[in-house]
Amino acid sequence: MGLEALSPEEKQTLYEALKAEMGGGDVCECDEKFQQVASLLEAFDGRIAILEDLINNKLIGGIRSLYEDNMRTTAISDLKGKYGSMFDPYMEPFNEMYPDQDLWAMLHDHLAKMKQEDGYTDEIGDMKIKEIADQLRGKVEKIRGPAVAKVEVAKKGPPAMTAEEEVDPMTAIVDSVKKLKSGRGRSSGIMPGADVE
Repeated sequence: MGLEALSPEEKQTLYEALKAEMGGGDVCECDEKFQQVASLLEAFDGRIAILEDLINNKLIGGIRSLYEDNMRTTAISDLKGKYGSMFDPYMEPFNEMYPDQDLWAMLHDHLAKMKQEDGYTDEIGDMKIKEIADQLRGKVEKIRGPAVAKVEVAKKGPPAMTAEEEVDPMTAIVDSVKKLKSGRGRSSGIMPGADVE
């Protein structure tokens, strides 16, 4: 609060009080003291502003931020507890597809936005979470399906042939010769690298 915050009447009252304090001294001395008081008030006002900033933004703001972070962490933990079984089978592929994303934080933020909309209920939230789980399951199964099959084949080796599927070595040679005669190109297993004319 500087002198500009005082009304003309308040300034006059302060001026008169200073003049009386000085024993009716001359106007120059009163003006000098008046300016000193004004400087002190301005410095005091600056200190108050710094203190307000420190209290409101640093101290209270820091406590508020910490509180909000703790509330968010608790809410995310609650989501994991409630819906973890729906998402657990897909967490590893999700983390591989989106290594920089936190699924639970994304779900929390999405629900927080939904809660601000009119007509939101817990049932609507549950349905949305189930919908997201189904979408993730579909995407993971679509991507993972062929890859999983290849991994399983590699682990097990080629499947064993049944008696009907087993091919007689002589039959394979005869088939290769027929392909050569028909002009279809190379025949694997007979004269490798030779082109058929």
